[in-house]
Amino acid sequence: MVELKPYRPVVPEAPSYWRHIGIPPQGAELIQQVRRGFDYAVLVRLAESSGFTTQRLATMAGLSGYAVRQARRRGKWSLLNSDRLFRVACVLHAAQDLFGGDWGPARHWLGAPQLGLGGGRPVDWLLTEVESRMVLDLIERINHGVAT
Repeated sequence: MVELKPYRPVVPEAPSYWRHIGIPPQGAELIQQVRRGFDYAVLVRLAESSGFTTQRLATMAGLSGYAVRQARRRGKWSLLNSDRLFRVACVLHAAQDLFGGDWGPARHWLGAPQLGLGGGRPVDWLLTEVESRMVLDLIERINHGVAT
C-alpha cells in the first residue's frame, strides 16, 4: 500500500527589506558596497519599498540634483552618498518596524512633528548622523514605551 504524504505547498519567503533595496544591513559586505558605491537602483528600490518619491528620498538624504544625475549616469553612488542613503534606509526601516511593517502610518509619522524632536519632523532630521541617531533613539524609546 502506498503511503500518501500531506501536501505542503512551498511558500516563498517574503523578501526582506534589505534584500529588496539591494544592500546588506550590516557586516563586511555592507562596508565593501558603501566603499564601492551603491548601485543607482538602490534609490529607486528604496522609493518603491517606502512609498516616498526618489526626489523626496534624495532630499531627505541631502543629495543634490547634480549628485542624483551623476549617479544615474554612472549607475553608482559615491562613497559619501552611499553612506547617506544607508543612513536614510536605516531610519525608514526602523519607522516601518515601529508600525508593524505598515508603510502608511510609518510615512505619516516620519512627516509629522514629534515632541521628542522638539517639534521637528523626522524626515527633516536625516541630513547628519547626529540627527539620524536622534530619530533612531526616539523610535527606540517609543518601542520601549518610554515617554518622549
